[in-house]
Amino acid sequence: MNNIKKYLKYLITLRYIKLISYISARSLQQKLNDTNPKNKYLYYYGFQIFYGAINKGFLLLLVGLLFGILYQIMITTLAFMSLRVFIGGLHFDSYTLRDIAAKL
Repeated sequence: MNNIKKYLKYLITLRYIKLISYISARSLQQKLNDTNPKNKYLYYYGFQIFYGAINKGFLLLLVGLLFGILYQIMITTLAFMSLRVFIGGLHFDSYTLRDIAAKL
């Protein structure tokens, strides 16, 4: 039972996205021979946004398929994506702060 709680906490807090982002940022920085720590943070943040978007897309598809509402989810997602282009939105310094604000 403790293992299930541990894995659920891991999934809910999105730690796997942070871990994959950190590994990707470190790998990219090494391949570019970049020693500036500010750039590593920028790479890390960019990968968090990228992997977070993939995660959201996967979850939307999964929920749509499980409940038989894939068409409605895709229409709603496309509508909000088009609105986002014109409206803009809030900008945060870290992915974690953005994620917390999105859940409120």
